Amino acid sequence: MIEKNIPEEIIKSKACSKCGLVFPLTCEYWYRNKGHKDGFKSECKACCKKYLEENKCKIKESLAIYKEKNKDKLAKKKAIYNHKNKEKIAKQRVEYRRKNKEKIIKSRAKYYEENKKRISKKKRKYREENKEKVRVYNFKNNNSPVRFKTYELRLEKIDNIRRKNEYLEVACAYCGKFFMPLLTQVANRLRSVNGIGYGEGRFYCSGECKFACPVYNQKKWSKGFKKNTSREVVPLIRQMCMKRDNWTCQKCGASGEGVTLHAHHILSYAKNKMLANDIQNVITLCKKCHNEIHTKDGCKYNELKCV
Repeated sequence: MIEKNIPEEIIKSKACSKCGLVFPLTCEYWYRNKGHKDGFKSECKACCKKYLEENKCKIKESLAIYKEKNKDKLAKKKAIYNHKNKEKIAKQRVEYRRKNKEKIIKSRAKYYEENKKRISKKKRKYREENKEKVRVYNFKNNNSPVRFKTYELRLEKIDNIRRKNEYLEVACAYCGKFFMPLLTQVANRLRSVNGIGYGEGRFYCSGECKFACPVYNQKKWSKGFKKNTSREVVPLIRQMCMKRDNWTCQKCGASGEGVTLHAHHILSYAKNKMLANDIQNVITLCKKCHNEIHTKDGCKYNELKCV
């Protein structure tokens, strides 16, 4: 039986309308309900949970019926809420992704494994229905920018990336300049990181940077570096130097595509080893100007050999 006469000592308590037990009016024992005077439901938490467990199917059916009958009403309500709380929702999503990166990756992988056949059927059906559209997309696919959200979680730990509007930008492994990679470049990078592809698949903004980089294709060379690059400037110092000089040759002013840039030691590395990694002792030069400097007396490669 429900205790109707509650003692004055526990006025801030309430008896459950189902089980009759008396509990203090706190969120630990009661669910909130603004319709009641005290601000809590008439049934305690234990009774509510018990009812939900016993009537799962019934509740699901009733919710489905309600959603079907009130689709427009619920859609309008959701749209109004989303419009009013844009910033709040965006922050919540970012925070959730940051805290649950591994969980999200695992859940996506699990979903694709379990639904491979269904996804492939869906893709085939779409291609058959949109043949012209798919052809145009495939033709422009390699030249289209890559979405930031798609590869953010997979590239964040292994490369220096940033967001530009909705698209992905990565830092060049040689000069450090940010650029928009092609879809094939991103795919090759991820394959190589996962041990599927050949090499490392690093990001390079141009062919000049790729072939100038001492790490590129290093398997061909016994010491791990190409010829004449054993005293190459440390990658971080080189990138800081080129960024400071706005990726422009400080002698002839050359820049842009087709120009290979090098970081040159002003004072010789062989004679001043303490200044090897000093950014004030490094200057950006194009390949042509760099070679010209090293043909002058006192600055030839043979004269600057480390003893």
